Amino acid sequence: MNLKFRFIITIIWILVATINLISKEITIRKVKVIGNTYTDKEVIRLISGIKQGDKIDEDELDSYIQKAKQRLEITTYFFYVGVYVIPPLKYPQYRTIVIEVKEGFLYRFGGGPIYGLFGYENFNGKADSIYLYAGYNIQRIIFINKFLFNSYWYYKIDLKHTLENYEVLGANKELDISLFSLNFQPGYMLTPDFKIFLISKFNYYLVDDDIYKFPIPGCGVEYNTGNSFLSPTAGWYINFEYLYYINKDFYSITGKIVKYISLTKIFTFAMLIQASTIQGNPPYFLLNRAEQIRTKLYSELEGKNLYLGSIELRVPLKEFILFGMVESVLKGIVFIDYGRGFNNTEIKILKKGEFVYGAGIRLLLKMPVYLPVRLEYGYNEKNNSMIFFSTEKPF
Repeated sequence: MNLKFRFIITIIWILVATINLISKEITIRKVKVIGNTYTDKEVIRLISGIKQGDKIDEDELDSYIQKAKQRLEITTYFFYVGVYVIPPLKYPQYRTIVIEVKEGFLYRFGGGPIYGLFGYENFNGKADSIYLYAGYNIQRIIFINKFLFNSYWYYKIDLKHTLENYEVLGANKELDISLFSLNFQPGYMLTPDFKIFLISKFNYYLVDDDIYKFPIPGCGVEYNTGNSFLSPTAGWYINFEYLYYINKDFYSITGKIVKYISLTKIFTFAMLIQASTIQGNPPYFLLNRAEQIRTKLYSELEGKNLYLGSIELRVPLKEFILFGMVESVLKGIVFIDYGRGFNNTEIKILKKGEFVYGAGIRLLLKMPVYLPVRLEYGYNEKNNSMIFFSTEKPF
């Protein structure tokens, strides 16, 4: 009887093993994180999307690993990211994943734990701006009811100074604006690509000789499947934000959708659609403005409501290592921008939006500094042209 029982168990084990071999399904047995000194291991596991117990087809393992690597690189937290699979020693259906990171110096231009950026936008035309950002960003895991959801939180301090000259609803008015902004933003990561967050912001404006102070609570959602931080070649970026200006009793809603498509191994097509609305009576300098449009700004490009659109064709011209350590790529682009601002009573003239056509070059300094240097030229149907220079990340 004992012998018969062992025989049956052996047959069942052989059948299960055969089914596993045929299906090629493997199970993630363990996720090991090494090399981190600052970022919490649980944060790294959560962002990677690799979980103990995941079951995947063996043929999809390479893409599964590559996606995890991209998610970690997009955070800009690391000088180096490696994701490896340890072959099984005993059980062929199990795999151990090792995530190796190197954080190095914590300062970055475009993100990371400590970040800062100084820049100047626009060589000529209106809406010239000088800006300075400085911030501190920390991510930690907080377990709420253990299995309910994982949360990470971060906060940043931004300092920005702008010098602007443009038309305010048809009346020439020169603006000298200084802005100090303090922002605390806790968020919940529902999946590695999707998060919801709260906004607690305080903005201090000095506009000419007038002072404006705004406590601004809000909330938002973000979905990001892009495959790089500075210039994705595939994926989506979707963001919606709601902000309420307490002491002036008005609010704004902004939605942005970006799609990246690899046309060939070389060309990338990027498309942006954005809409913004303000409900209430904001100060004139807080009207929605089409600052992303690469042309001279005027009254038809601002208002309580705003539509924006951009399409770009991007092509890498040269890849190289700068200073022996900075991954860099020089890219060429051609673009079409569209913008239209209007108030609620002016929707009927929406067709008169502004189209801008142009081209440019971008030097993208990637890991470990994450700094874009953009030089672009655009002209519109009124034969107005502008040279656009910026160190801000393109859409």
